[in-house]
Amino acid sequence: MKLLVVDDNAGSVKYLKGILMEIKGISTVYEADSAEKALYVLLEKKPDILVCSDNLNGKSAFDLAYLIEREAIKVIVVILSNNQLKAVDAIRSKIFDFILLPCSDEKIKESVYKAIEELKNQKFAKQKALEGRIKKLRLSTQNGFVLFDIGSLVYCKADGSYTHLHFDNGKTEYSSYYLGKIERLLKNYGFSRINRSILVNSDKILRIDKRNNHCIVGMNNEPVVFKISDLHLKHLEEEVYNN
Repeated sequence: MKLLVVDDNAGSVKYLKGILMEIKGISTVYEADSAEKALYVLLEKKPDILVCSDNLNGKSAFDLAYLIEREAIKVIVVILSNNQLKAVDAIRSKIFDFILLPCSDEKIKESVYKAIEELKNQKFAKQKALEGRIKKLRLSTQNGFVLFDIGSLVYCKADGSYTHLHFDNGKTEYSSYYLGKIERLLKNYGFSRINRSILVNSDKILRIDKRNNHCIVGMNNEPVVFKISDLHLKHLEEEVYNN
């Protein structure tokens, strides 16, 4: 997950960044020294969690929280403040957590862990809602289209501007969609890119061999081994953890 730290004190940003990078599941920590710059990062980089100091020059952390709500930006907001009276503003701003300073490093970490858990719950609820609405997917093929249960698709393999679809019963279909388009269609259904030409169903992954950069998936009771790139391995680890 990605996180944004906002504080107009460079030393505080460095300190917070060091704390937050220790948290399992946090892959990237962006930084900003004002609410205006933070808003730009939120729109451009789309972090999952915002940890913002109440002491900012110009617009305050609560002004930023108001803009986030007004623009419907999807981010969990945690505000750090040394003013207990600001807790009322926190309630009005509908932020996720308000931490009164000074506090321990563990207190800040605990808040971020709770935010991560909340995001996982939201993602799970969204996934369940999608599964409740859509059990099958339709993809164009050479001779028309194929309608299939999403859970039966094991992996997709690029073939130029076309894609081979491999199912758990051993059957193969040939789609006229290129792999990137299929990846976008399946992104909410637990499918992950493991290299330039292979997209796999995460539920079918049996093992990840980091030493040899291999991804082993189960298909028709037989293991299938694919090479996985370092970049895609990192993304896959983040997706599996966030799920």
